[in-house]
Amino acid sequence: MGNTEKMIISSGKKKFPVAGGIAIGVAAVAAVGAAAAFTVPSAKNAINMAFASPADYYSSVIKSGNRDNAKKDAEAYAAYCKEYTENASYSGEISAEFGKALFSTIGITDADAVNLYCTYDIARKDTDQSADITLGIGSNPLLDIKEAVSGQTIYLSMPTVSDKWLKIDTEALAEEMGADAGLPQTKGEFTFNDGTVITEKRMNAIYNRYTNIYLSYAKDVKLIKNVEKTSESGVGGKYTEADVTMSAADMTEMIGKMAEEAKKDEDIKAIWNSFGMTSEDFDKYMDQLISSAGNEDAEGTAEIKLFIDKKGKICGSEVVLSGKDDKVTVSGMKYVDKNKVSVEGQLTDTDGEGAKLVLDGTVNNGIIGGEGKLDINAGDEVVTVNIKYSDIDTKALEKGRLLGSVNISGDIDTGDDEMKLVYSVDLVLTEKDEKLNGAVSLGKDELVKFTATAVKGETKDVVIPSGEVLDITKDEDVEKFAESIDLTKLKENIEKCRGELGDTFTDTLLSLFEGTSGYGSYDYGDYNYDDYNYDDFDYNVYADGE
Repeated sequence: MGNTEKMIISSGKKKFPVAGGIAIGVAAVAAVGAAAAFTVPSAKNAINMAFASPADYYSSVIKSGNRDNAKKDAEAYAAYCKEYTENASYSGEISAEFGKALFSTIGITDADAVNLYCTYDIARKDTDQSADITLGIGSNPLLDIKEAVSGQTIYLSMPTVSDKWLKIDTEALAEEMGADAGLPQTKGEFTFNDGTVITEKRMNAIYNRYTNIYLSYAKDVKLIKNVEKTSESGVGGKYTEADVTMSAADMTEMIGKMAEEAKKDEDIKAIWNSFGMTSEDFDKYMDQLISSAGNEDAEGTAEIKLFIDKKGKICGSEVVLSGKDDKVTVSGMKYVDKNKVSVEGQLTDTDGEGAKLVLDGTVNNGIIGGEGKLDINAGDEVVTVNIKYSDIDTKALEKGRLLGSVNISGDIDTGDDEMKLVYSVDLVLTEKDEKLNGAVSLGKDELVKFTATAVKGETKDVVIPSGEVLDITKDEDVEKFAESIDLTKLKENIEKCRGELGDTFTDTLLSLFEGTSGYGSYDYGDYNYDDYNYDDFDYNVYADGE
């Protein structure tokens, strides 16, 4: 770890014994400044460190991190709201080509490479949305689907097989099923109760409310200067390490106080609701945390470390949650040296299982590119995912948007090189469009390759169905919809694909529809029961238990 110099060890307050698993709540609070970029001049930071108590210095650094994170998160939240409320249109296609090898694995040997596709055209205006979707094989369309959304109601139709529209009221359906559900909030609901949207100042106030509760329990702070930390690629330097340890009893009490504050925090609820989650669910979750507060029998410790650079910026954190028989470690660190950047994160349990992420990159004129890997340790098996990225816009990234190119690749070892599963995925994101393509192979045989595109366009009119619309919550309407379905056209479309699908696969698909319609056309009165002579049946064949 290099040379270290211990400073004032304690602020003179009482020390805490042991903490427990509920401590994961405070891990998020303590890591609030983990990626902070607020720059305090080095001299000012040094003076602050020299004359403030460790607890006061710790508090000032975390709140500085809050200020910067508030700016980033407010911008990211604004981008999220814009993405889901902006009037626009989207069009694109998703396709997947399945190779012969895939069909061979399920015993179908006469199918050619089969290309399935889906084209879509989506319009979004104010709080409404409509979409036209076509599913097909090769160049042959199979099924058309129309969808519209207005408020909490979804409308669906399949013109290929029916001329009826089906209505789904998501709130009514959820109530009937005894569940909490509904569509994400609409355009006018991405605001707080007073009608304002989230701002940097307001987000900082939210952070500080919960940080203040945390700091009232993080009374015993230890600072260690000149701690050397470097990434696996050698990027790094010297940092000040700030350590806090809490007991489980204090931890549960603190989490309870945070939950009590959150239950009456309209700002937090507004953000929670905007992601499509109900206030009732939020209150239930908070009540669970409150009920666990003050557990004097809780065992374990929570050790929280922050790593602070010479400018007073928090560059990383490490939280170790130790229970009676288990331990969980969560850590993250961003290293910067001139234009070199390394990011490392890790989650491990008592047995060393978990995940580790390492990314190394170079920044030039606000654009970053590099590579890394994600290792997932599941005990006897370790899966490695290779990551390469280029042309990533760092300013957009700070606002919660990923613009640039990313490649993810790897393999899953099955113990046989000829049966190794190999995959590769490329993602390219710009302001106007998104492209994804990839492939999965088993040894030398390609199983599937896929592509997806999305292009953003100008605002279009949204069509909400009128006239007779059947309600999925009414049995008589569901029966009407079922009676309206005619699979003739769909069967014809499948038959046109026989050349690609092969006889076996085509017949298998067509057999799925056998008996799904036409039962009502059979006249049971045509059967003459008198024609059957029961005397011809030999009951003795079942004698003696045969």
